Amino acid sequence: NEHIAVGGGGRAPEWVAVQRVSPSFFSVLGIEPVLGRAFLPEEEELGRPPQVTILSHDIWVRLFGSDPDIIGRQISLNAGSATVVGVLPERFALPPISLNAGLLSPDAGIYAPLPNPAFKGFARTVRSDFLTLARIAPGHSARGGTKRP
Repeated sequence: NEHIAVGGGGRAPEWVAVQRVSPSFFSVLGIEPVLGRAFLPEEEELGRPPQVTILSHDIWVRLFGSDPDIIGRQISLNAGSATVVGVLPERFALPPISLNAGLLSPDAGIYAPLPNPAFKGFARTVRSDFLTLARIAPGHSARGGTKRP
């Protein structure tokens, strides 16, 4: 799991777990940020400035004092910075699957766009193991996506 130093809100930087996700990650899980927005498709382009991030509710409360004006603010992440575009709901938790494989970080406080493999330079900069999540439509089962009897 990846961790970065997050600073801002007048506090000393704190090590926080990072989860990299596709722009559709939150919509697939049916999650809408309580402040701001989810990632846009163009934000997954590798090296695309400005860098953006979504905060967990816990990090928003603990490091930024529940500041409702956090959206659009630059926060320090390691030696760089990112613009906060969203804050997740308090009830949000990552799905409890494949946690032992290290693909999901259940304690993630910062979410960043996962660079799309279609963009130049991807293979040299990002891990090559991925976890795919999907939501099953009502009336269908996980087994082959067939309709329930």
